[in-house]
Amino acid sequence: MRVRNVRLFSISDVARTDRNLQPVPERSPALAAIPSAERIGLELPLADATLVKPAELTWWDWAVFLLHTAAEIEHALLVQYLYAAYSLADHDFLGPAVPRHPGDVTRKWRQAIVEIAREEMAHLLTVQNLLKFIGGPLNFDREDFPFLAFLYPFPFNALAKVVQRYRNAEIVWCQEEPQNMGAWNFVDRRIEQVLGGLDVAAKRPRFAGRAEAASPATGLFKRHVEEQAQLVDEALAA
Repeated sequence: MRVRNVRLFSISDVARTDRNLQPVPERSPALAAIPSAERIGLELPLADATLVKPAELTWWDWAVFLLHTAAEIEHALLVQYLYAAYSLADHDFLGPAVPRHPGDVTRKWRQAIVEIAREEMAHLLTVQNLLKFIGGPLNFDREDFPFLAFLYPFPFNALAKVVQRYRNAEIVWCQEEPQNMGAWNFVDRRIEQVLGGLDVAAKRPRFAGRAEAASPATGLFKRHVEEQAQLVDEALAA
């Protein structure tokens, strides 16, 4: 039988979580060494960790939702740190306050930021392992990735009531993300299901947005503005 060692991560200064979902802090040795008179302002109050499960979700759905939300946060931080690290210039520094050997300084900054990004990656992998452990879909495998909380559970009845009032209207889904990202692949079949059960002219939603791409952003502000104006024109076109 093959045995695999798994490294577990924990939250610093939290020893356990009680039955009411409140974190119980574990005083760090460094903080304990400080005299109590000088410790004022160094101890953070406990955050309110009370969460109320929506009635329409099962406890399993609620746990998966919270883990997906955590994964979204960790993934966003990971991307931001990597973007910050590799956006630093290596040469051609301008300005009156350029330090000596600026390339070496930049490389040290990049190394430090990349190390933080690696920590965020470890956090993301931990959340993914938890999802796998409880049988939930991995964050990147979800059909509605990236997660949009207001679309789950999908408001079938609320959408039907609105669409029923405009029987001859064209239904358009407009989003800033490329067509292979965002919520389009999650909502198109559900909107079609709603339209199919109504006596309305539209039977399929029309997509208005950026074309399919490997990146959610163009990288050029000028092109971003052009695409932004184009998708708004497409959404409002008759």
